Amino acid sequence: MKTALTLLTILLFSFADATGQTIPNAGFENWTTDIWQNDNPDNWDHSNLDFQPAKIFASAGYQSTWALGAISFGGGMFAFAKCKFPVISHPASLNAFVKTEFSNIDSVNIEIFIYHNGLVVDSGKWINTYLSPIATWTPISISITQSTSIVDSVEIRINGGVQQGTILYVDELSYSLTNGINENSPKGSLSIFPNPFSKQTTLQTNNLFSNATLTIDNCFGQTVKQIKSISGQTITLHRDNLPSGLYFIRLTQDNKIITTDKLLITD
Repeated sequence: MKTALTLLTILLFSFADATGQTIPNAGFENWTTDIWQNDNPDNWDHSNLDFQPAKIFASAGYQSTWALGAISFGGGMFAFAKCKFPVISHPASLNAFVKTEFSNIDSVNIEIFIYHNGLVVDSGKWINTYLSPIATWTPISISITQSTSIVDSVEIRINGGVQQGTILYVDELSYSLTNGINENSPKGSLSIFPNPFSKQTTLQTNNLFSNATLTIDNCFGQTVKQIKSISGQTITLHRDNLPSGLYFIRLTQDNKIITTDKLLITD
């Protein structure tokens, strides 16, 4: 039984990693140097794999050590970096810190695409041109269209310019969810024990709640259970007729999400 419980716990955290909300290498602190001495951002596809007069490179960061830079050496070619990863909630906006440099008529952009079953269902785009270069690190927020709530993955594309000397610097990527929670923000303090569980479990918070609501969704995003009018710091959750599997929970108060977490129910 102990072995089985350990395996289930590993599966829970493995699944959480696979369906989490975190942007890989969002602060661009992790880089690998290839045999051509290009510095390439880990977990991102990039134009450094193509032999063209435009490069992605590691630059000095906004507040941390490194940021991503995209530079063109002319010839009408632009540097790009892109990253696609799974999500469980629809982002409302993509946030970043940026700087730009221009020596000619040119533009740079950052795009975000929201996918479901391999198809783009929503998107957002930020563009900066030579008419308004950004000399110092500046925060931006890219609004994303909201045509559907059913999503499974996100792709972020960072595109440099095509003129010699155009540089786009990007750092500290994050996104805000439709509920207003930033994906890089720490969760509210919530402990769940036991987890996994088969009959009932206890949720304990450090905050005192009044008239809060606990919502439980299955892995398909369907709400399967809801407990309302919660007060205090402890919630006892009974399995009732829920089948075994992975569930996503969120605790809300005054129409604001306080914290989210995952549960695993076993037979």
